[in-house]
Amino acid sequence: MKKLLIAATLVLTSLSGYSQIIRSTTSEVSLAPKPVAEKTWNHSGFLVETGIGLLTGDADTDFAWEVGWGYRWHIIEGFSWEIFKIGFNAGVSHFSDTFCLRFTTGLRYDTPRFDFLKDRSMYVNFNAGYGVRTSDYAGDGGFAWELGAGVKLTRKCSVGLFYQADSDKYTYSDYGYDDSVTANWGMVGVRIEYQFR
Repeated sequence: MKKLLIAATLVLTSLSGYSQIIRSTTSEVSLAPKPVAEKTWNHSGFLVETGIGLLTGDADTDFAWEVGWGYRWHIIEGFSWEIFKIGFNAGVSHFSDTFCLRFTTGLRYDTPRFDFLKDRSMYVNFNAGYGVRTSDYAGDGGFAWELGAGVKLTRKCSVGLFYQADSDKYTYSDYGYDDSVTANWGMVGVRIEYQFR
């Protein structure tokens, strides 16, 4: 009798388990969490950029070109640290005289995506560091900084406006005495950037 009760209990248990399996596999209710819409396009990765514009300040006004390469690390929502950025800017007509090699670091803020920009976001960045002119009469180099703002067209590509400022302290001899001079110039222009990953 005990064996019969045990066998009946096992049969009932297996049937109830089987009915639960059938019910759960045929049900249209999903227990998986719904995907959360990504509000920003922040991510870490290497970046390359190029821009065109005009030289300003203590330099002949000239069309100018700039190129940069670096690494951006996404810290928290919206904020990234451009750990390093190496680049140059130079006037097109006086390329060798105005060529400035720049080593900077800085912060960038990317806004959430906006409906009025067709689901795109905006950004603003500030970088600072050291710039070195490489011409024959270049001095010791000096402080270099940059301010930029623009729109992220996609997760990886952005376009915007920027201003770069450079300074160069050098000494020249004239009329029998040495004089120390600091040259300050800059570049204002339009830039396109691509960030990998």
